[in-house]
Amino acid sequence: MTLKPLAPVWRPENAQAPSPDRMVARPSSSARRWSLVCRILGAIGVAVAGGIHFQLWTGAYGSLSVIGPLFLLDAVGSWVVALVLLGSRWPIVAAAGVAIELGAIAGLAISSTVGLFGFRETGVGTGGQILAAYTIEGLAAVLLGTSVILGRQRRAGSGEPASAASRPV
Repeated sequence: MTLKPLAPVWRPENAQAPSPDRMVARPSSSARRWSLVCRILGAIGVAVAGGIHFQLWTGAYGSLSVIGPLFLLDAVGSWVVALVLLGSRWPIVAAAGVAIELGAIAGLAISSTVGLFGFRETGVGTGGQILAAYTIEGLAAVLLGTSVILGRQRRAGSGEPASAASRPV
């Protein structure tokens, strides 16, 4: 009885050089690592900013007619996006996190200068929360934006389409 191999046996004389279109640079492990670090820290920033909005909503801002529900919406939306950021690698989620943070910064800037929905912010917030919100929201937006950029570079180096929003970072 003769035993036959399950798969063809590789021999050097049968080897073929890979075609140039299949030769692709491997993704940088450094870019992958930094993209993940920025994404995790950005998600934490989004969650903390949501916590600040929730704390302000439970205080005096919850009684305001339009601003109060927006504070609650920002808090819940931030927490949802932060959880999805930690559980997925889709760049569209990171872009949503950037949008939430930039929207919150814009709303705070408008309410501090000319007023928003009949409300004008006059102080620095309870315990310096306005300064904390600006700082955390700005940092989270920068970190998530960096994560998306690093993810695009990584995909571009791996031969994957860099513009596919449904592909993981």
